[in-house]
Amino acid sequence: MDIQETEDAYRLEYSLQLLSTTCISNTIDNNSLTVPYIPGREIRRILEKRFGEKLENGSGGDCVKCSYAYCDIGGRRGVPMPASYSVTKTDKKQLRDKLSNGRRPDDYAQLKNISGSFVRDIDEENIRSMSVSTCRGNLSYPNDRGDNAPEKRLYVGLNLEQSFRGFIEGNRKQIMKIYRSIAADGNVRVGGHSEIGFGNAYISVDRVSVKQTEPEYATEITVLAVSPLVLKNDRGLYSDNTEYLVKELERQLNCPGSLELVKCYKSYVPLIEKNDKWNEVNPVMYGSASGSIFRIRRKDGEKFDFSKISSTFIGSDVADGRGEIMTHPAVDIYYRTIAKEEQGTDGIRKRRCDDPKPGIHLVRHLQQEHIYETANLMGRVDAEEFFNNNYRNLAKLLKDMYGNNWNNEDVMKYYMNGITEAVKCMNVEDNGEH
Repeated sequence: MDIQETEDAYRLEYSLQLLSTTCISNTIDNNSLTVPYIPGREIRRILEKRFGEKLENGSGGDCVKCSYAYCDIGGRRGVPMPASYSVTKTDKKQLRDKLSNGRRPDDYAQLKNISGSFVRDIDEENIRSMSVSTCRGNLSYPNDRGDNAPEKRLYVGLNLEQSFRGFIEGNRKQIMKIYRSIAADGNVRVGGHSEIGFGNAYISVDRVSVKQTEPEYATEITVLAVSPLVLKNDRGLYSDNTEYLVKELERQLNCPGSLELVKCYKSYVPLIEKNDKWNEVNPVMYGSASGSIFRIRRKDGEKFDFSKISSTFIGSDVADGRGEIMTHPAVDIYYRTIAKEEQGTDGIRKRRCDDPKPGIHLVRHLQQEHIYETANLMGRVDAEEFFNNNYRNLAKLLKDMYGNNWNNEDVMKYYMNGITEAVKCMNVEDNGEH
């Protein structure tokens, strides 16, 4: 199998679990109504605060890219609902993909647009979807009159105990630095209102790997905007014109003038533009929103290799996760089904908005996961740097820290697995010292 290794490109995949109510406001509205995902700028802010310095920005090879974190659907990262999906009004489990061919001429079913939730397996006949659970309440603020009567403001936040998945891309040095930081301490704060206990979360590493591409060929492809697309025209101005999307894809694939748009379904999202003269930010309606989907083909009808854009970033502001696209061969499955899932085995427990504390069972579960994860990640670090003779003291160290509830053999198993994974994933040679 022909595998092409992208030079110095590494991907760190992570999971983030909310431990308290979380409110992540829209950067334009700047209010207390949360968005149903974790933006890449939040992950970047966490890392920059830890390192005390700015991460490499821009769009070149040295840029650290923090993707949007979307809800966990069956152990995999969900993606925004494609704009071409609709359901029938008579049966909301019957989904229709308007981007696909194959609609029967005698089909007069009335359709209803759906949005706001997340899906997986978008190239399959049976679609799995999930909605993010939210809660609402009131926050108290001092008023402008100076008296003791506080003003109350409505907020909508993300419920605790929900899991989100995302990834971070960069070169090997950058990813290893981030990897060690998360391994040392996975407790983070995301969003606003942290002074009242909002935004507590725990982040853990799922996988670190070299970004690879395997040749994929198709005559037509579908390109899904996993995050807002920020494209610029030939004059450097923001534009949502699909002409510039096609040009950018041609540039990525090194095939100028060979692609054309078949059809698309998209919506728009306001972007932020900085006014340096007045030090202000203004919304500019020039972006294609998450879930926008495009069907592309070669003009000559021949198959082409689209592997370079199967999962990548294009356009501007990619450091904060914008411009992420996912590409698949176009499939003509107009008639589909959609099933809604709940997060976790028991779903999400309903809680009062003013009670951000997780249950004791969640604390115990996270503690156990944390000790095993710490052992695994310390094994990975040891495999690359230390190779000392004191690694067997790790089990005792962790038991002293967390108590005697965890099996010594289990801790050592996770530690040795960490060494093995590091050798495989990070190309670290085992010099036999461990």
